[in-house]
Amino acid sequence: MVEEMKYHMKVIPEPEEGSRSVFFTDSPGPNMVGAGPRTYQCGTCGKILVKRIRAMQVIDIVFKCGKCGSFNEIPTAHQGH
Repeated sequence: MVEEMKYHMKVIPEPEEGSRSVFFTDSPGPNMVGAGPRTYQCGTCGKILVKRIRAMQVIDIVFKCGKCGSFNEIPTAHQGH
């Protein structure tokens, strides 16, 4: 198994309606879980939003934090890697 790497996501303003896909869950767990090496935390409160994914799986997706309500995205330096 590949070692898990943790990163903070980039906090962004709320996207205009219909401009981007926004993933949201108010459950205590992450918005998305995969089998890759990267785990991403909310850039505001640190809640894990995306667990064990490959960054290329979530290009141009916004994650709304169920804990603090911040809108987050994978930093552009990680996209496609």
